[in-house]
Amino acid sequence: MFKNSGIRDLIQNSKLEIQNYFFMFFRHKLHIILLIVVIITSGCSLFQKKSLPNSDWQKEVLMAQDCGLEGLSCCKDRAQACDGGLSCCANPKGTGENFCSESCEEGQKGKFCRADGQCEQGLSCVSNICVECGIVGNPCCEKDKCETDESDHVNHAECFEGICRLCGTAENRACLDGGCLPYNLLDNNTCLSCGGYNQPCCQISTSTKYECDASLKLRCRLGFCSE
Repeated sequence: MFKNSGIRDLIQNSKLEIQNYFFMFFRHKLHIILLIVVIITSGCSLFQKKSLPNSDWQKEVLMAQDCGLEGLSCCKDRAQACDGGLSCCANPKGTGENFCSESCEEGQKGKFCRADGQCEQGLSCVSNICVECGIVGNPCCEKDKCETDESDHVNHAECFEGICRLCGTAENRACLDGGCLPYNLLDNNTCLSCGGYNQPCCQISTSTKYECDASLKLRCRLGFCSE
């Protein structure tokens, strides 16, 4: 009995020693891992702090490039106001506006308007710059004209308050000379799509008959187009 008890105690002590060994071993490894994490985190923070001056320097370079190039303002406090042999074009009205360009000929497209506010034919003066007139979003040409193809049922434009704007088509206002274009329905001075699938039927002609887009093989039923 005594011998068996001693053996059991010896085995039990050995188990405890092995457990303590592994506990100390992994505890030591955990300290090493935590130390590595701290070092990596500190290194990243230092790297970010060191990168800030470079980032600020890059921003300063970009800011310095905001002048001197084609279409940009002329650079101040420099021996050459423009780069690459470009000329510094100044507003003839003496407003202080300027920009760099190969040519400073006033009245041309993309150039300053003349001192009298005029531009070459086909151009309009907007914010002291000559721009193409008659196109959508730009000023109307002489006699309130807009460059538009009368047969174009998508990009039809008219002059509204001095600006060429789309009209007669879906989500646009009605045209002054004819309301809405074919396959568009007038609703409170706004044109809506019609004649298509699940859309309202259109009054294609002056007759009271409402129709649908024949190319889609649709029929007008209860005021809407369906197969």
